[in-house]
Amino acid sequence: MMQEAERIHHIKQKRTAEDDAGRLELYVYPFVGEVPIDRFTLDHAEAVMRALPAKRAPATRRHVAQLLHRICKMAVFPLRLIPQNPLPPGFLPKIPPGKAKGWLYPDEDATLLASPAVPLAYRVLYGFLHREGPRVTEATRLRWADVDLVRGAITLDKNKTDDPRAWALSRGVASALRAFRELRAREGVPVSDHDLVFTDEDGAPIPERHQADRYRDHLTAADITRAALFERTKARQPIRIHDTRATFITIGLANGRSEAWVQDRTGHKSSVMINRYRRAARTAAELNLGDLAPLDRAIPELARTMRPEKATEKATRSAIPALLAQLKPQQLPPSSPTRTRTGTPFRAADFKSAASTIPP
Repeated sequence: MMQEAERIHHIKQKRTAEDDAGRLELYVYPFVGEVPIDRFTLDHAEAVMRALPAKRAPATRRHVAQLLHRICKMAVFPLRLIPQNPLPPGFLPKIPPGKAKGWLYPDEDATLLASPAVPLAYRVLYGFLHREGPRVTEATRLRWADVDLVRGAITLDKNKTDDPRAWALSRGVASALRAFRELRAREGVPVSDHDLVFTDEDGAPIPERHQADRYRDHLTAADITRAALFERTKARQPIRIHDTRATFITIGLANGRSEAWVQDRTGHKSSVMINRYRRAARTAAELNLGDLAPLDRAIPELARTMRPEKATEKATRSAIPALLAQLKPQQLPPSSPTRTRTGTPFRAADFKSAASTIPP
């Protein structure tokens, strides 16, 4: 019993174990069969790697090699099934220089989110990814209990790096999610705290397979046809749903967000990954592309479902600075007898009284 407990401490459970199981079924078992681990050799591993389809990406080849290496490493310790790892140093294939990746311009994001040709459930997901920057799996596994819709905050305790994160949602995201939740509830989709935030149009979990193809299909359906997003060359790869993070980082940096602000949301541990987007961010800033529109305004169905009183309150808040700038000193309400030297908050009644004196 103690031995088993010790082994558990030495082997970290992978959140992507299902992906590994799929790779074993697809790429390893057909060529290795039922070879016992103590008879598994370098020749077996090389046979697996040679059999990988040539069209598979270098990252896929490395994933398979890493899986074989990890299994053999665990078989040495803590399982102690073999005396040494049959796969030598250097077995893992090198990753070639990265290809150019696509990201959406703010006007393309607006076009996608407003398109009735794309299901609403996916538009809300894409809008969230573009504005918040988490990994796709982190978003698709998010539950309503993780989102504070009152304060506009999110808590992500479970993620790829096992490093809990929390941050304030971008402008318009919290109100958009509130409207989306109300809309889904009226459609009969479960929206209790333990339910997933992002599901498909039928309320089922978002499929994790073929997400890149689906994202590109939705871009095409929304009449977004910029060639750089769909090209496949030696230097460029077509845009993937993972590149929603590229959109988030590029647009964020271009609009003056700090590196720390970006990392709080993406979960990147170092500046190395963030620096890859700085050139594109400078281009976006020079082109004056602007920022992404607030999510609650970018999706028409959500904008229409916002409660009228909330919309009015929001409009009033945004108008207050402009109205105050127009007020002359004599138009401000007289000091209250109870007012302290530091002043009192500007009351709603005061504002209504002063605003009524502004000439049309």
